[in-house]
Amino acid sequence: MRICWCVLAFSYFVLALASKQKCSDCLCKSREVDCGNLQKAPNQLTFPKDKLDYRFEHNGLVSLDVHSFYLLTNMQWIYLTNNSLTKIPGKTFYKNADLHAVYLNNNNLTNLPSNLFSKTPNLQEFYCSDNQITHIDQYVFANLPKLTQLRLANNRLVAVHPMAFSTANALSTLYLEENLLETAYWTWIANMSLSATSEIELDANRWSCDCRMWPFVHSVTSHKQRLSVVRNSHLSLPMCPGPDGRKTALTDKTKHDLVCRKAFFNFPLNSSAVSINVDAVEGGNVNLTCSGHGMPIPHLTLFNEVQQTLITGIGHVCFEIKEVTRDQLGKYKCMMVGTDNKGHDLVVNKTINLRIDSSSKRPVSVGTILAILLSVIFVIGVASCFWRRQKSRDGYGSLENTGGGAAYYELDESKVPEYQTQATPLEEENLFSDEEVYSKGDDKEVLV
Repeated sequence: MRICWCVLAFSYFVLALASKQKCSDCLCKSREVDCGNLQKAPNQLTFPKDKLDYRFEHNGLVSLDVHSFYLLTNMQWIYLTNNSLTKIPGKTFYKNADLHAVYLNNNNLTNLPSNLFSKTPNLQEFYCSDNQITHIDQYVFANLPKLTQLRLANNRLVAVHPMAFSTANALSTLYLEENLLETAYWTWIANMSLSATSEIELDANRWSCDCRMWPFVHSVTSHKQRLSVVRNSHLSLPMCPGPDGRKTALTDKTKHDLVCRKAFFNFPLNSSAVSINVDAVEGGNVNLTCSGHGMPIPHLTLFNEVQQTLITGIGHVCFEIKEVTRDQLGKYKCMMVGTDNKGHDLVVNKTINLRIDSSSKRPVSVGTILAILLSVIFVIGVASCFWRRQKSRDGYGSLENTGGGAAYYELDESKVPEYQTQATPLEEENLFSDEEVYSKGDDKEVLV
């Protein structure tokens, strides 16, 4: 028992000593520790652990250790802006029950864990704009009764659960603009604590303005009196693009304006085909294409045989395979996500069978043809030069210029074949009939 008490006492002493560490790496004030612009993680720095506000901005952080802030039990404000964080562990703030504000702007976060704030009931402000977050589930902000400020602008949100903010009864400011949202829900703002200082920013999204938005329009119209307390400059509701490119307020639409049309595949995957065959030439290029129509415009995703996502898009996708090999043949799946005529979710899959066209040969490129032609020309040139040199070596004499006059060809009789010297008298008589012959002893010189 005494040993246990000694261990506990020693542990307490170590923690107390750690909390009183000198501020050797960071700039410390009465309640704040500034460890920004040091390019180091929190667990690489030495600083007091009993302050209230901590800054780790501009440090190039890519990830956080789950225990980074376990000793900062008094921490109320933490600044992690302007880093390169791609993810944050769910238990990052498990020991920070007094946390009031978290700043995570300007990072590369793609997801917020469901349990990120499960142990921070006193959180009042959360700033997470300018990231890459795509989804917000039902539980991230479920245990935050004191949350007043929530800013998620300029992310890549495509879906926010209808009940994501339903329990945040103290919420007065909500920023969701500059995202990719298509459908708005009244439940996002139904339980907000609205006043003249409240802010609701929902514009600049990809609002579809179809039948799924009618419940939101109907609720906003029914609660105009409640929303009227928010100043117009701080209330930005969804806008719908018109045929002329101008935007109109969603709340001006009627139920007949907001319609849904069942999603269907278009060419080359028509609605009646279960699959389609695409023939490719081995070594050539091929495009895998699928498109869909409907209201709202359906989302399309192309997968390979191992369910790896190749490309995603809205209304149309096209994936190019260059220099097709036999390893790339097989079944590809195009998944379309849309709605039926009543706005209910609809998912349809089609198969694309990529195969080799056996009747086609691999195309010969222009570069290959040019290379072959140049090779042939080179070989012919080399052969011609060799032939000329060989002929010169095996010739019957050589041309000589005696200096300024005519050029004379001196015959070398030793190289003249024997049958040419045994001419008949008649042939010998006419041999030089067209030329002048001069005798100099036994030699003959022919004037050319």
